[in-house]
Amino acid sequence: MLCHSGDIASFTADRWSFEEKHDGHRLIVRHHEGTVTLHSRSGRDCTTDYDVKIISDHNVVLDGEVVSLNEAGEPDFNMIQNKATTHVEYWAFDIVELDGRDLTRVPYRLRRQILESVVQLSEGFSVPPLLDASTGREAQALTEGREGVVAKSWDSLYEPGRRSRNWVKSKNWLEDDVFIGGWKYGEGSRAGTIGSILLGTPTEDGLKFCGRVGTGFTDAELDKLLDLFLSIQTDESPFASPVTGHDAKGAQFVTPTLTAAIQYAALTKDGRMRHPSWRGLRPE
Repeated sequence: MLCHSGDIASFTADRWSFEEKHDGHRLIVRHHEGTVTLHSRSGRDCTTDYDVKIISDHNVVLDGEVVSLNEAGEPDFNMIQNKATTHVEYWAFDIVELDGRDLTRVPYRLRRQILESVVQLSEGFSVPPLLDASTGREAQALTEGREGVVAKSWDSLYEPGRRSRNWVKSKNWLEDDVFIGGWKYGEGSRAGTIGSILLGTPTEDGLKFCGRVGTGFTDAELDKLLDLFLSIQTDESPFASPVTGHDAKGAQFVTPTLTAAIQYAALTKDGRMRHPSWRGLRPE
């Protein structure tokens, strides 16, 4: 079940729950008779990617995120993306099935109660607390400087694979997944490696150029990305219209098979990201 993006300021706690939006990898976890499997929302098997062990007397299907915590105890997407730590946690925010019973037609208020009861009798995952806020505006204030808030209708059913207006996310920063169409070599301390990455959104004719990102990387990540880009380098631009000006100078193109999470402030009138920052490659 996916969220719509929207304004939650006027939402009230009698009709909506509020939880902090966390910065990790969204995964469905299945625990059946001691065996744990993990799958991405596209169905890719991620079981061997993360060390998630659940001990429970119940067979459950959970929806949540694998997170890696930084020194401040906050989820850090770059750390989990780059396998910078072996310590990961699974934070469940919904329960889809319990001991063979389908819970997708059960209202969220009751699913949340069931989830909190199950976690008390289990090990290996936790349930992040809801925000103590009476309105969406208060919830946003509580998460200032972090990812944002997800509001869920207390009456909402679980709609697998659907983007439902019963779940609404409000980010303090905008974030989107875009395709990588190329890169430019850097200068100075970035000489010989990536200076910036060319980004695009898909159209019927090819990628629509939406800007370059040059911040948010670690040195190790730049080395890894350069190796990846060289392996899929092409002479043909994947962009529907020619990249021009400074963006085109020294541009190296790649086959657009990689997607990345990019954080940005807003979109310009011509569809370019303002103040983009790299968040990481998506595993899809």
